[in-house]
Amino acid sequence: MKKTVCYSRSSLGRDKQKHSIEMQEYVCRDFAKKKGWVIHEYYSDHKISGLKTEINERKKLSLVLNEAKHGLIGKVIVYKRDRLSRNVKQYMEILREFKKSNVGVFFAAENEPQLLEGAVGEFVELILGGMTEAEGRNINQKLIDSKVALLRSGNRRWVSGSIPFGYKLAEKTKEIQRKDEYKKDIETVFNIVCENESPTMTGLAAIIKERTTFNNFDAGRLKNMIRNEIYKGELVQTLQDEKYRDLGEDTKEKLFFVEDSLWEEANKCLSHVEEKNRKSRKENVPRYLTGKVFCSVCNRFMEAKADIYKCKQEKLGHNKNCEQLENAVFQAFKSYLKECIINEVSKIGNKAKWIDKTILSKEIKKEIHKMDTQKRRLEEVTNEWLISKGESKYKEIEQVYEMINKHRGKIHELESERDKYLDIMRNPSFIEYYESKVTMQYLKEHFSDWVVYVEINKNQATVKLKHPIKSTKQKVIDL
Repeated sequence: MKKTVCYSRSSLGRDKQKHSIEMQEYVCRDFAKKKGWVIHEYYSDHKISGLKTEINERKKLSLVLNEAKHGLIGKVIVYKRDRLSRNVKQYMEILREFKKSNVGVFFAAENEPQLLEGAVGEFVELILGGMTEAEGRNINQKLIDSKVALLRSGNRRWVSGSIPFGYKLAEKTKEIQRKDEYKKDIETVFNIVCENESPTMTGLAAIIKERTTFNNFDAGRLKNMIRNEIYKGELVQTLQDEKYRDLGEDTKEKLFFVEDSLWEEANKCLSHVEEKNRKSRKENVPRYLTGKVFCSVCNRFMEAKADIYKCKQEKLGHNKNCEQLENAVFQAFKSYLKECIINEVSKIGNKAKWIDKTILSKEIKKEIHKMDTQKRRLEEVTNEWLISKGESKYKEIEQVYEMINKHRGKIHELESERDKYLDIMRNPSFIEYYESKVTMQYLKEHFSDWVVYVEINKNQATVKLKHPIKSTKQKVIDL
């Protein structure tokens, strides 16, 4: 017999989110009880981000997927969609893996609609998964806002990632502090860079390892140390590409390892080394339409060089500016995606209304009529039993009561099925939400899923766009 399992996830550790997993498991257990199921095993991932963590980094989820693949699991109960993932691409991948293994996925929260079957269902899950991802990003933004508030309060609070080498955090106040025992070695690092004893970053790192106690020093750590203003006593932290500077009166005195002049000179010398390395490498900036742009005149794919998509027969003048072409394709893609969403959501709505009117409502009425008939029969049999006290009448009461419960369960099942379709249409912001989410970054991430090719013909381009469910469609754009 295949197992029914419960999966839960919390983004913080057990010490900070003591009751999150317990609450999820309780709701899932109650959901299973109502369905008449027994949960055989519980799986939970602690301190795991649903937005940033890869599937293979989530031990318990990976275990569930592996057991499902080997046919050991029949049903997976989860509190809400966001417990599986807050990344829409990852969420769809997880659902496909369960579907491939013939595993049913059920959501236990009362306000969480269940999965729909078929191609339309997959499209709806793509929308719902996108909303879950947006919610996750909003939560992440709130965390960033709280960190910004801490930065603006001063007091040398460190909130932006790994602590710089040579520093530590005070246990109680969490303010950043200098480790004085590293002062001599850190000064040596800056002096070696200023002496310019090697033309490469790797060479400088090797010299530093020889002359200091830093055994694991490499080019990356060298660059991070020399560029960081904290080593000259200026605490500057970056959140979402914005810099915040601690202006405390004693910040410089408590944090600096080297004098301003040494820090400035080391940075100039490091820039010279980087420039030499840069010139020795041939730079090649990839464009996201590479391998997709086709010249209809030459019958060849165009190559992206610098800022131009170039035709091999350049004399024909078919070269196109990368940014101009990419923006034109982006607008065609955005228009097509909106068209797809409008069509599919409309079809879902029509299907939900048709199912409600022609099937479910009639079935519900039929079951209610049957249940009312049994209720009247129960009243008659009960009165007969009160008079005769016969055992046969008592058994008949039990049988009638069982039939009533059977009809009641069927009604509840049909109503749930109907609500599952109607719930999809209760959020009117699907189209507006997804239109706002279609950015150039989204196009880059999902490009291969949508764009087949771009065919260039003089001042026009034909973009072949792939429907997520059906066949492809072509759109002509002016350049």
